Parts: sequence; C-alpha cells; structure tokens
Amino acid sequence: MTEKQDIAIYRKYLNGLIESNSSELFFNENKEHASAVMACIFRNSKDIVRIMAKSLSGDVSGNDEYRSALFGFLNKGGKLKVLLNGYTPDILNTSKILSVFKAHNSLAPANRVVVKNAHGLRFTLSSTGNEAHFTVGDNRLYRVEKDVEKYTAFGSFNDSSACNKLIESFDLAFDSPNHSVIPV
Repeated sequence: MTEKQDIAIYRKYLNGLIESNSSELFFNENKEHASAVMACIFRNSKDIVRIMAKSLSGDVSGNDEYRSALFGFLNKGGKLKVLLNGYTPDILNTSKILSVFKAHNSLAPANRVVVKNAHGLRFTLSSTGNEAHFTVGDNRLYRVEKDVEKYTAFGSFNDSSACNKLIESFDLAFDSPNHSVIPV
C-alpha cells in the first residue's frame, strides 16, 4: 500500500467516526495521520479549539491540510487558544502557522487567536510518564499525542468526559499569570 492510499483510507475511517457520532477511541501512527486528525478536529469544531504543543513549527502544523482546515475554522468565527511549551522568539519568523494567526488577527481583531508562552509547562501521561501534547475541539473532539517525537496519538471525536478533563487542565494553565501572551 502506498502512503497516499494509506492516508486516503485513514481519512475515510476518521470521517466515518465523525458521521456516526462514534465515541470509539482511534489511534494515529505518524505525522500524516496526525495532520488528518487535526484537520478533522478543526472542520468539526464550532466554537473553540485548545492546543497544547511545543512550537507549532513542525511537520504536522506545517501540513497544507492542517493549515487549510484551521483557517476554515477561524473564518467560521471559531476561537483558538494555544499554549506553547517550546516557544522561542525565532519561531515567529519560521512557523507557517503563526503567520496564519498573525494574518487572521489583523483581519479579525475581535476574534483574536491567543497564543501563550508556557515555557517549562509539561503535561504527562499517567500511564507512561511521557510528555503529552493535546488538542480539544469544543468539548467532544480530542487528540492526545503520547509520543511527541513520533506523532503517535489516541483520541475520540465524541467523548465529552475525556474532553472536559483536558479542558480543565488546559484552562488552568492558560489562565495562569505565569504564561505570557505571544504577539501574533
């Protein structure tokens, strides 16, 4: 099976989960799968997406499908909150996604994307102790990256209980005065 065939089958699987309102746990194995999952979260969220990541300057957020779905979400009036635990000032010049945020914020100042520097913040999985990044769409779609180097993750598109736990942790960190706003 080619990589294109694999990602096409995976997208069909993800769309089936969305269409059936399934709470089935799914897994992703690589950066292409990660981008497809993130695009599904953006396309199927209505109000708010929260992202806890290192820098948003890697292969997943640099993917065209990811960026297109994110921009579509923002254009629908969606709100985006981001915590970056690996932020450095040079990322503002190299991250494709942060340039999307800058463009959006200049066009829609009332619906700003808010990105905060959460340097040193680390969420860990209790089962492994590994650092985890995560995304939550509204209060039902989520993806937890259990290996931040290999992009392996699990998630669900219809699990408000798991989402509420992630949202609680995210919002507590986001609202902390220790995390400053990054000018995007």
